Amino acid sequence: MEAVGIAHKAESYTAELSDGERQKVMIAKALVQECPLIILDEPTAFLDVVSRIEIMTLLHRLAVEQNKAILLSTHDIEQALVLSDKLWLLSKETGLQCGGTEDMILNHRMDTLFSHSNIRFDYDHGIYYPTVNGKQEITVEATDETLLHWTINALNRHGYTCLPSEEKNRNMPHLLALSPDKLTLIREGETQTYPSFESLLAQFN
Repeated sequence: MEAVGIAHKAESYTAELSDGERQKVMIAKALVQECPLIILDEPTAFLDVVSRIEIMTLLHRLAVEQNKAILLSTHDIEQALVLSDKLWLLSKETGLQCGGTEDMILNHRMDTLFSHSNIRFDYDHGIYYPTVNGKQEITVEATDETLLHWTINALNRHGYTCLPSEEKNRNMPHLLALSPDKLTLIREGETQTYPSFESLLAQFN
């Protein structure tokens, strides 16, 4: 119970525990058996974001500190990519693919996990996202990568396909994101600066 951080709940009834705490209790029960291998079926299912991260971090720590092999199934792909040493990817089309996490990612194995053509893997951020079918094009530039990412995210959501600034021309709108509160849109020969993404996106509605 100390190992999973649940000792302070030792005198509590199960009904008094949160879902995340109950999962920690189940992991503690597995540790008591002193098995070298622990197999878990979706241990983060139905948990909130904080509890999912806590459970996955806990499992990784236990694997390292107690020298255990922990094999689990999960749909929590983001946490799996951050904390897993090895991935087993199973799909109907490609069967079972195994390897070190970073090897699997950088060898583009994540592209074969889902057969849907409208879902893509973002190799920069380790997430899946819907394919953008923008009806209009806009060129975008920003002062840093984080600002550029979220600027493109906002524009994609509003039906714009974003192109690099090198492709800008007079007939295409251009957005320069200097900061989150200084967004300059050049469109049809006019320049307008907006103090927020909310005010900018209102122009596209």
